[in-house]
Amino acid sequence: MSTHPRPRLYLDVDGVLNAEAPRFDDVQTVVVTVDHGAGYQTQYQITWSPTVVRGLEALREDFDLELTWLTTWLGSKTMIDDLVAAVGGLTGGRRLVMPPRKLSGYISADWKREAILADLARDPVPYIWADDVELPLHGVFVRAAFPSMKFLHIAPLPENGLTREHLAEIRTFLEGV
Repeated sequence: MSTHPRPRLYLDVDGVLNAEAPRFDDVQTVVVTVDHGAGYQTQYQITWSPTVVRGLEALREDFDLELTWLTTWLGSKTMIDDLVAAVGGLTGGRRLVMPPRKLSGYISADWKREAILADLARDPVPYIWADDVELPLHGVFVRAAFPSMKFLHIAPLPENGLTREHLAEIRTFLEGV
């Protein structure tokens, strides 16, 4: 039985998994349809690399890495399930709670920061946070709240999403935890 705490990956979707031009040879594009009920549907085009999904799955397996979704894709009950089905991996995982949007569509810019702070306060473990937008804005606040906690922050370029280098950086971090 391991005496090390289970490390956690907080994972965003757009600009991280879903990118305009992932830097891989196996890029695929699918359309995910989200059914909002009452005949209202939204379609999202997802461009992703199976290499990234396989790489994340290998990290989960090799290091007992806990996948925790932290994305606006949590705004619908089925979006993550639809995404997981479309990319053929990343099943399970916890889902942090996204607050409901206002009627105007607005959601607080701080919601991800508040969600990760509360989650780490409840269960402090070494963590990785991969987010292209919120991490550059809020990563310093999360680091300051838990100064002795081991962490890795990855803010990929949104047009490329996660890269081979990011996957290798995560593996190196997890080897040292």
